[in-house]
Amino acid sequence: MGTNPDIEQIIRHKLEEVSAWAKNDLPRIVGKEAVDHFRDNFNKEGFVDGGLHKWPEVKRRDESSSWYGFDYKGEKRTSYAFKRDKKTGKSFKDRKQKKLNFSKTATQRKILNGPSHELQNSLRYIANTGQVTITSDKPYAAIQNDGGTVRVFGKGSAQLPARPFVGDSKELSDKIDQIIDNKLNQIFK
Repeated sequence: MGTNPDIEQIIRHKLEEVSAWAKNDLPRIVGKEAVDHFRDNFNKEGFVDGGLHKWPEVKRRDESSSWYGFDYKGEKRTSYAFKRDKKTGKSFKDRKQKKLNFSKTATQRKILNGPSHELQNSLRYIANTGQVTITSDKPYAAIQNDGGTVRVFGKGSAQLPARPFVGDSKELSDKIDQIIDNKLNQIFK
């Protein structure tokens, strides 16, 4: 008993369709899905992989930290306010100096979300045949994602904790698997 040539041709055509989709369209679809997933990590202030893993808190939101409310504006103190002691007549620096580079908004802003959201918005994908790469053009993206030592405004070095926003994610893999299953079902229906 022979095989039906029409069935073989249909199957061959379907396999060619799957192969072309996987090489050409799937990388773009996966890239967009990945960038959307990773950008959402910024809104959740943590990394989603088998659940939400919250990022370590930032010092600008900790009232006991000297960095509380810090929002770099380039301000430099050029003069100091002085008060005169009424009893002795001596002058001294006023303890209630204007706090430079302070912003009440900075105490409430989400972690890794500056006013422009430039790190979040810098995430891009590069789709090639059969593969996709997620990238950022910001030089500080890797140190924020992986953690490490940085120099802080001439004050020495500080250890930045890892606040991953890009990486392997079970939820993202599940979304991609669902996209692939849906397309295969559509092609082979």
